[in-house]
Amino acid sequence: MRGIVSIPTHLVGTSFKGHYELGRIVIDIIFFVAIFIAWIRQPAWHRTTKVYRFVLFSAHVVLAWYIFTLLDLFLHESRLKATYGYILFYFFLAAIKLSADVSLLSGVVRITIQQIYHKIRNAKVCLLVSELFIILLMILALYYIGSFLADEVVWLQVVEPVIAAAITNQENKLETAFVVFQWLLSSMALVGSSLHVLILQEEDNEAPLYSYLTVVATSSLFIRSLAELVIVVRYHLHHHLLPKGTPLARDFIYGICTFSALLCLASIEKETPVENTSNPAEPHMEEEIRRRIIKTLDAKAAAKEALPSLSSVIKEVKRDFRGTTGSWRDDLDSSELSQLSVRHGAYLDTVDQKYGYMVPVDTTREVGT
Repeated sequence: MRGIVSIPTHLVGTSFKGHYELGRIVIDIIFFVAIFIAWIRQPAWHRTTKVYRFVLFSAHVVLAWYIFTLLDLFLHESRLKATYGYILFYFFLAAIKLSADVSLLSGVVRITIQQIYHKIRNAKVCLLVSELFIILLMILALYYIGSFLADEVVWLQVVEPVIAAAITNQENKLETAFVVFQWLLSSMALVGSSLHVLILQEEDNEAPLYSYLTVVATSSLFIRSLAELVIVVRYHLHHHLLPKGTPLARDFIYGICTFSALLCLASIEKETPVENTSNPAEPHMEEEIRRRIIKTLDAKAAAKEALPSLSSVIKEVKRDFRGTTGSWRDDLDSSELSQLSVRHGAYLDTVDQKYGYMVPVDTTREVGT
């Protein structure tokens, strides 16, 4: 069967007379400019962490998506002549958008896990679960985009309606599964970033700016993914009648949330130090930690109390970041302080792994008996 790929047609549009269509063009232009500004503010590739490069990649790709989307909107409103094969362009648009969305969400989740890794118990479990969800999201994205292409090819080949309907239903189910996992992953990122702020406030009565920016970024992606979930489930999976203003509202939510996330993430990357940089305050902090552990054990021994395991003492010290940084912490800027907080947790984790199993012995009691 030859199909209808090369049959000429006109692109459907309102000749720039439809309010919703014009509104969508204006909204997309505004957010293209906004995201371009956020893209300019991104740090250079070689100055970023490996995790943040997912965000950078997404920023590049989402700009390309806006360019091609605006081109498509202008072509439709101009009602240009085309062939039915033009619908394959939508596969191209969907593939670009999916890669941008998956990359951005993957980067944000990994940044969040990186921030809280040394602050929570079972951090390795959280890391493994998040990586598993990211892999599942990528697999679902590939399956969905494959079914999207299959649906378009089948439609162009004018196959039996039953077969076409079955493929379309499969596409809708895969798209729904994708947006559900996207929403779950964004929820995990939001919970993780919020938990990070609470832990920092408990440790130090204040949290650095980057932790709040992470909450804003994860909240933006949560709202964006929730909007996508509602639209896909209601109008694609359950086939409710799509109101005229829905594409406009969808583009607005997507644009403002993406812009907000990219802008916050750029500030986070500049605020958060690169992994390999050193902080001159680290030796003082490590010395203070060792002194604090010994002081805690001496106090227990002097009070004739049973000496706790080193692991429990280390965990107690870990919760008191302010107490183990001394007065010199006031001389540090926010970037150095945030770096020191990460190093504080990492150093105590290392000490716990090496010596946490040990149980101190009060030698004075041993001699007395």
